[in-house]
Amino acid sequence: MKKVLLWIMILAVVMASSSTASASDWFEDVFSMDTDLEQRWNTGIITSAVITSESDFSNGLQISAVGSYDIFKFLAIGVECGWTGFIDARGGGIDAGTLSYWSILGDVIFKVPIEMDDYLLVPYVVNGFGGVIPSFDESDTATRMGVAVDCSPAFLYKFGGGLDFYITEIIGLNFEGSYQWADIDCKATRYGTFLGSGPSKLDAWYLGGGVKVKF
Repeated sequence: MKKVLLWIMILAVVMASSSTASASDWFEDVFSMDTDLEQRWNTGIITSAVITSESDFSNGLQISAVGSYDIFKFLAIGVECGWTGFIDARGGGIDAGTLSYWSILGDVIFKVPIEMDDYLLVPYVVNGFGGVIPSFDESDTATRMGVAVDCSPAFLYKFGGGLDFYITEIIGLNFEGSYQWADIDCKATRYGTFLGSGPSKLDAWYLGGGVKVKF
């Protein structure tokens, strides 16, 4: 009986040691910095179609400059700055004008690099937090009516995913889809007289792609 207990204890110690080693290997693999320092930076340009969720705005286009730094193998932090233009904004049943905005986001990126024979695939998920600075260009109709619209900056949140397909060691193609939430407050006046104000949703899908460079 004592021998059986002894063998059970030995087996438990071996299994615990193996489990600890496996956990240590996993932790080292996840948080390793095995890429060269000069290849932890990623920059690029992404162009996206903007599909709005609200009937007040028509679809538009976004152009963004993005950059990120690989902290660990599966984790990066980044920043992106973009310009978004909506073709048309409607209010009160008339063509009110064109709404556009600048946006800036700080990103947290979770990714899984997959090394192939001749190229590198990097699927990822991104969370972004930042803000928008909107600008409203009144239409000729609104201008003739003496209507002016002023919109204030607002908080912006982004959640999305994508794929970086590196065709060389440093140059890759990017494909990304995301959904972004923002509520801006707009105030309308007519010949300087206050007409009203209220929130306008900029919630939209962003689908596009571009080129990225590692260095």
